[in-house]
Amino acid sequence: MSSMLQVQYIDKRRYKQLHNYAPFSLVWLKTFIIIDGLVHLLSRPLMEVFDKSYYITVSYEECKRRRSTRQYTVPDPLGLFDGHVWPIYLKHRREMESSGLNIECLDGLKSKDEIYNQVYEDVQNNLLNRL
Repeated sequence: MSSMLQVQYIDKRRYKQLHNYAPFSLVWLKTFIIIDGLVHLLSRPLMEVFDKSYYITVSYEECKRRRSTRQYTVPDPLGLFDGHVWPIYLKHRREMESSGLNIECLDGLKSKDEIYNQVYEDVQNNLLNRL
C-alpha cells in the first residue's frame, strides 16, 4: 500500500476577497488522493505532484507468509515468490530509495490501526504547518 496525498486550501483572507463573505464562512478545500500500488513511486513527474508519499515495507519472511495465505483462482506456480515476486520487490525498493524523492517508509509489521494513526497524525501535522 502506498498513500499519496495532495492537499490544497484557500486561506481565509483570499476566500473573503474572492467571495465577499464574512470570515466565519471560510471553506477549506482539501483534496486527498490515495493511490495504491508501487509503479507510481518510480515515476518522478508523478511523484513531484504529491506532497506526501508512504511506502509500507515488510520482511521477506512476513511477505512470503502473507502471500502464502492468499487464495487465488489460479494458484501461484512453485517458486514464483522466490524467483520473481521478491526480487522485483527488492529491485523497485532500491530504485525508490535511490530516487531522492520524499517517500516515507512505514513498518508493515505494525497493525493497520497503528499505520493509520501514524499517517493520520502526519497528514494533520502537514496541514497545520501550512496554516
